[in-house]
Parts: sequence; structure tokens; C-alpha cells
Amino acid sequence: IVLLASSAVLLSSCNGTSYNGNDTSEGNFVKISILPGNGRYAAVSFTIGDSIAFVGTGFDGINKDSLFNDFFKYNVNSGAWTQVANAPISRQMAVAFSVDGKGYVGTGLDKYGNFYRDFYSYNPTTDKWSPIADFPGVGRARATAFGLDNVHKGIVVGGSTSNNLFLSDVYSFDATTGTWSEDQGLPYDKRAGASSFVLDGKGYVLGGYDGNALSTYFYQYDPTTSNHWGKYLRQIDAVTDSSYDDTWTTIKRVDGVAMVIGGKVYYTTGASSPGNSLGVSIGSPNSNTWCWDPTTDVWEQRSSYESTRPARWQAVGFSLAGRGFLGTGTSGSTGYYNFDEFIPSQDLDLNN
Repeated sequence: IVLLASSAVLLSSCNGTSYNGNDTSEGNFVKISILPGNGRYAAVSFTIGDSIAFVGTGFDGINKDSLFNDFFKYNVNSGAWTQVANAPISRQMAVAFSVDGKGYVGTGLDKYGNFYRDFYSYNPTTDKWSPIADFPGVGRARATAFGLDNVHKGIVVGGSTSNNLFLSDVYSFDATTGTWSEDQGLPYDKRAGASSFVLDGKGYVLGGYDGNALSTYFYQYDPTTSNHWGKYLRQIDAVTDSSYDDTWTTIKRVDGVAMVIGGKVYYTTGASSPGNSLGVSIGSPNSNTWCWDPTTDVWEQRSSYESTRPARWQAVGFSLAGRGFLGTGTSGSTGYYNFDEFIPSQDLDLNN
């Protein structure tokens, strides 16, 4: 069985052209409109519907008083940004998700380094924010979250808190009742600075730091099964004796961006050095881009985040209409406001 699997994964699963599917000239980062507000990192994003994304909060890296509560929406059809109502909180390293046509933002750090549990919902119809029940776990930063409309729930995973404590607990928010409940925790490790995405009604969590090393575990959350984290996906590193994962050494990272484009997942930016629980002194940017095919559970390398843009971590990403976008972030000194669309079907062009 191992020999058959090893042979099968040599085939291209993400439209690659080399023998192992890796093609670092495939995939192009194309500039879109810049975020109208200040450059920032450790912001949040969520999408509502298939044409609108929202980006807000964060930190500009200049001084601790420069925490933001402003929010902007991006319309994929017009390519334009518009400012919307400010959030009730000025926060960095918070978390966000959307469920049933509303956005939710909460937790994170204030300018004094305090960890929070408060949460708020955003109604795009009225352009208003409203408080909801506080997050039931300990106050935290650098959690990750995703919303599952098929079960009307938002899922908040892991994070970190004071005293360099990393977390594996998971909580779900029921949008129909407005209540939180403790969910099944991560089965193998703790996680802060992870990335998440939703595909076919299931949530996925990858990357991040467990307090000792960059995590290699890649989780699927299936709300329809009794063991939500029961499906085991291939680890994102060269961890087997087989050859299929020999080149996977640069997939794992912290504070990266995952985008769903055309039914596949593209994972890019982030850092290869984890820093502490607050994400301080991360360094070592990871610009490698990897493509995951859910039909084969195989990763293939694509073109790196372009050298014409500053390398970055703690950026935000979102997917709309089968397309993927990323922007903001930092390289350690200040926050950025530029955004790109990643187009897998185009060859890398540094002059676009």
C-alpha cells in the first residue's frame, strides 16, 4: 500500500509540470486596490456572501497606541474598497469568522498587552456592531477561526495567552441561539498563529506554533461526525520514510495565509521562526507558496510571494468567487496596506 501511494503522489495534482508536481514559476501575484486605511498587521478578515470581504483592526507597528478599530469592505465585482462602521474595539491578534450573513470579531490584545474575551457581531445590512456573549475560554490572542453556515456555527481554535501559554481548546458559537459551548479540543498539539479555511462544509486548521516547534499537524473539522477532528491528513513536513513528502520542508510556518481557489488551497506568507506567545520577534519570513489538492491530500510548491513586495507575516487573506486575495502584514518594523490576488493559472510575472 505504501509503494502504491508513493507512486500515485508523483502525479500532478495542482496542474504542476515537473515530475513531482512542484513548479515555482506557476502562479502569479497581481496587485489590486490598496487598503484605504493605515498599513497594519495582526488584523482580522471575514467574508459575507461570495462577493464581499471585510478587513479591520490591527496594529501599525509604530507605537503601542496605534491600534485600530476601523473596518473596510472589498467588493470583488467592482474591485473597490469602502469604509464601514468602526468596530467597538481597538485590538490586535483578534479573531474573526462569519455565519449566516453576519461577521463576528473578538478576543485579542489591547495596547497594554491585556488578553480579552469580548465578542461582537457585525450586520452588513444595517452597518452596525452589537455585543454578543463573551467568549467562554480564557482571554487569548493569535487564535484562528472559521464559520460553517451548514451548521450555523463559528469555531474558534487554540491561541496563546499570558505567561507564554499555548492553547489547544476549541469553542463553538451557535448563531441560532447566540450561545457558546466548549467543543472537542485539538487531538495532537497546541496551536497559536495557525491558519484556517473552509471547504465543502468542513473547516481546516494548519500551521502555527505549539510552544516548542512549528506544528506539522493538518486538521480537518467535520461537524457531521461525532469525532469532529477524526480525519487524519498528511503532516506538512518531510516526516515519512517515503519520498512523496521529501520537498515539503518549507510548508510549515506561523501566521501565514490560506486561500481556497478553484477547489484547491494555496498557503503562503508567514514566518519560519515562531517568536513568543505574543508573536514578538517572529522574523524569518516564509514566502514559499504551496498548493494542497483535497482529492489527493498532496502538496505541491508554486511561485513564492513576489520579491517585488516586502516579505511578510500576520497578513490577512480571504477567498471570494473562487478567487484568493491577501494583504496587510509586516516584515518586523511597520504594517503594510497593499493587497494582491493570487492567480494559479498564470505564470509568475514580476512586472505586472
